[in-house]
Amino acid sequence: MHFIDLLAIAAALVLAVPALAQDNSTATVQGIVDQNRDNRTALRDIAAPAWVASPETRGTLAILWSCLVTLVACIYTALHLNIPNRFLHKAKWTVIALFAPELVLYIALDQFFQARRFLRDMKELLQERGYREGDLDESTYSLKFCFFAVMGGFQVSIEDIYRSRGTVGKWVKPPDMLLSLSTLGILQLARTSHFVTISEAEIDDKSKANIIQKFLVVIQVTWMAVQCAFRAAWGLPISLLEIHTLVHVVCTLAMYIF
Repeated sequence: MHFIDLLAIAAALVLAVPALAQDNSTATVQGIVDQNRDNRTALRDIAAPAWVASPETRGTLAILWSCLVTLVACIYTALHLNIPNRFLHKAKWTVIALFAPELVLYIALDQFFQARRFLRDMKELLQERGYREGDLDESTYSLKFCFFAVMGGFQVSIEDIYRSRGTVGKWVKPPDMLLSLSTLGILQLARTSHFVTISEAEIDDKSKANIIQKFLVVIQVTWMAVQCAFRAAWGLPISLLEIHTLVHVVCTLAMYIF
């Protein structure tokens, strides 16, 4: 290395230390790094400040990463599929939720009203039969029980039906020996005093929902929404991907409620 180059580096170091001490902005730090990019000795000797502010501009990767993390979190935690849940079935609805979250929200809303209607019909039937809330399991009167029924949680085996017809073991074989009971079927059984019941503890045990997981997702989506809201308030641009992600945020919060 030439003597003139050494003097230039020494001068840069002398000027860099006071500059970093007085200004800890990202632009200043980045400028010092750019000036000494090919001199690792200088970079190790520069006294950097203890705190450096984040850059005011966003890169493409930062936007993509933020949106993708939010999208994956929203879809994964808000997608509550009916029972049984198979891989291809879940993959199909994951794609649908990615491109049409409002459709999944509509289904969640529809199932919510089905559960409310089923709960009302069940209570009316029990009152007609003279049952009181203490006569049966408390889960019969809960909205959780009704939601579980609407989502196909109760299944019955139809193997005996096919055996009585002599079709099991021959070329005519049913694709599935289990069929889900509809809410109408559960009501019909209740009218004959055959009540289908399950405790809320068993329903919770079968649920894949994680409260901590959902709490973290709510923090993530709230941060995303607040960030976009402040950018809009300050007149800063918002990318189309962020707008699409905000649609998922709104649908996810609504699905959590229903």
